[in-house]
Amino acid sequence: MERNQITGLLQKYYNALSSQDEEKKLMDYFLGSDVPDELDIDRKHFLALADMQNEEIEVPADLESNILARLAVEQRPVRKLNTRFLYTLTSVAAGLALIVSTFLFLNREPNLGTYDDPQIAYAETKQALEMVSQLFNQGIEKLSGLEEMDRAMQPLNQLENVGKASKNLKYLEKFDEGVNETHGLLKTDNR
Repeated sequence: MERNQITGLLQKYYNALSSQDEEKKLMDYFLGSDVPDELDIDRKHFLALADMQNEEIEVPADLESNILARLAVEQRPVRKLNTRFLYTLTSVAAGLALIVSTFLFLNREPNLGTYDDPQIAYAETKQALEMVSQLFNQGIEKLSGLEEMDRAMQPLNQLENVGKASKNLKYLEKFDEGVNETHGLLKTDNR
């Protein structure tokens, strides 16, 4: 047989699609002496099969009853849990968990970090305040650039005064118009 035929038959054999005639051809091929080395594993497989064909396999007397008993167990209907019972059980468990956690939370002792010795308390307080002071000073150092920005903003603050002055000029224009109107009325009355 050709190498391609053997490979195709082996593929069918391992996929459980081969017929008895094809399996017989494979058995004859591998029991022969002209098998390539890359098919050595397959040859060992078929040699083992040939040895097993001559052996008599003893079937246990209670095999059929064991199979039927196992099938009966597997085919037994699965009992479903009542969903209402499951919801009730879950609700009770959640309630108990809430009560226990509340009890534990309310009965805990607060750790205030108190000291029995006033000198140790004073030293710890002093150390904490020094640390806060150092961090505060570091923060203030970083804000020193704001002073320069404030000086740079001074001319811009004067622009606000210019905006106010322009509003006042509008009022002056209205005032001038009113004065001219009243002045014109006065001239006509005096004539």
